[in-house]
Amino acid sequence: MSDAEFEKAVEQVFRYAYYKKAWFAVAIAGTTIEQFNVKDFLSGERKNNVISDIPTRYGKPPQYKYYKQEGKDLKIVPREELIKALEKYHDTVWQGGRLAPTTAFDEMSKLLFCKLEDEKSTKKNKAYQFQIGTNETTKEVFRRIDAIYQKAKKEDDEVFKDDIHLAPEVVFSCLKHLQQLAINNIDLDTKGIAFEKFMQDFFKGKMGQFFTPRNLVRFAVEMIQHESSLNVLDPACGSGGFLLHALDYVRNSAEENYVDVIEIYKHWHNFAKDRLFGIEINDQIARVCKMNMIIHFY
Repeated sequence: MSDAEFEKAVEQVFRYAYYKKAWFAVAIAGTTIEQFNVKDFLSGERKNNVISDIPTRYGKPPQYKYYKQEGKDLKIVPREELIKALEKYHDTVWQGGRLAPTTAFDEMSKLLFCKLEDEKSTKKNKAYQFQIGTNETTKEVFRRIDAIYQKAKKEDDEVFKDDIHLAPEVVFSCLKHLQQLAINNIDLDTKGIAFEKFMQDFFKGKMGQFFTPRNLVRFAVEMIQHESSLNVLDPACGSGGFLLHALDYVRNSAEENYVDVIEIYKHWHNFAKDRLFGIEINDQIARVCKMNMIIHFY
C-alpha cells in the first residue's frame, strides 16, 4: 500500500470513527500503523491528534508506545514482512522518482542507521527515540532523529558526511513504517537477504553496474575458502556485495570454530577491521558501500 493509499485508508477510518462516535481510531497496513485521538480534536485534524497508542481503561494515551522492556519492546518480524516494510520505506523516501537512486539510498541509509543506533543505545526500561510520540509534530520527531545522526556524524565524518536532507514530513512518514520493528535482533541471514533484495530493486537499470549477482559472489568467496590471516581486496567494490559475503563467510567460520560469544565477535570483527578492503572511484557509491556494511553488521 502506497502512502497515498494509506492516507485514503486513514480517511475511511475517520468516517467509521465519527459514525460510531469512537474516541480513538487506528489505521493499519502491514507494519505501518497510525493512531489518532478523535474525541478531543476538530474533524479535519490529521496531524496534531496522532497518538502513540490506544490508552487502556479510557485513560490518557501514553507518551510513547515502545520501550526496551518485556511486553513493550519492538517486534521481530519474518523476512517477508521486513522486505515489505523496506519497500514501503523506499517508496516514501524515493517520492515517486524525485530523488536519484543513489541520493535516495543515501538518505535511507541515514535513517536506517539512526534506527539501528537507537535500538542498540537505548537503556533498559527506557523509551526508544525512533518512534512517534503522542501529539508530536513532524519537526519535533525530526529533531530527535537528527540528534542521533549528528552524534554519529561527529564520530565518523567520512561515512556520515552530509546532513539528513529529507523533509520532516517525509521522516515522520518513514517512522510509521519502521518504528515497531526490531531490526537489530533479526538474524543476520534474514536481514542480509532482505536488505540485498531491497538494494537490488533500488539500483535498477544503469545502476545495476554496482551489483555483482549474488550467486557469482558466493561462488568466488567459497572457491577461495580463505583463512582469516589472508587479506581481501575488492578493487571495484561498488555497493560492497563481495566484501559483505567475504565477511559473512568469516563470521560463519568463527561460529563453527568458537564457542565463546566474545571470541566469535573478536574473530570476525578483527578481520573486518584489519584485513578487509575495498576501492571505489565513485564517492557516493563508496558511502553506500560503507553504510551497507554498517547496516548489515552493526
